[in-house]
Amino acid sequence: MSTKKLSNLLDSNPIQSKSGNKTNIEPGNSIESDPLKPEKPRDFALYSSEVIKSKHSKYKLYPEDQFTNFLKEDVVQNFVNNINLFWPDLKKLNDHDMDETDYFSLTETAQLRLERIFKLYLTREFSLTNINKIKLRTNELDKSTSFRVFVILEGDKYLVFLLDPLHLVVTDRRTRKNDVFKANKGNGTCMSKYLK
Repeated sequence: MSTKKLSNLLDSNPIQSKSGNKTNIEPGNSIESDPLKPEKPRDFALYSSEVIKSKHSKYKLYPEDQFTNFLKEDVVQNFVNNINLFWPDLKKLNDHDMDETDYFSLTETAQLRLERIFKLYLTREFSLTNINKIKLRTNELDKSTSFRVFVILEGDKYLVFLLDPLHLVVTDRRTRKNDVFKANKGNGTCMSKYLK
C-alpha cells in the first residue's frame, strides 16, 4: 500500500487523524447496514407430501449410498424433540444454520451418491448448486443435533425435500466411526407416524 493511500486511510479515522476531520463518503458509494436489523426471513414450503415418508437408499445396488431415514423405536423421542424445533411451522427453520456446502467440491463418486439419495425425493430435474442443508440446533443449549433438513431453492422459496434425522446424507467422521448406517439399516418405523 502506498504512503499516500495509507495517509488517506488514517485521515479518514478521527481518532488517528491530527485534524480530527472525517473524510466524507458519497452516499452512493457507501453500504448501509444495521447490525440489529435481521435478515429477511427465508420462505419455506414442502417439496411434496412424500417428504414425511421414510425411505432406504439402494445400498445393495450401490453400497456407498448407505442412507435411511427410517427410525428405531429407541430414537423416536429424540426424533420427536428435533422435529418439533420446526414442524409444522417451517418458518422456524430460519432459526437454524443453513449450510451452503459446495457439493461440486466433492469427488465425482460422492456427487453421484448424493444425486441418487436426493432422487429418492426429488422428482424434477435439479442441480446440486440449488441444494442446501439446515443443521438443527436445540433451543435450550443451542447445541447442534445430528438432524439435517435438505432444501432446494426454486424461485424465491426453499422447498424442504429430505429429512435426515440420522445424519446419513452427508456424513461426518463420528457418524462413519460409529457405523450409524449399519446400526440403523434395519429400522422399520416411518417418520410419517410422528408427523401430523
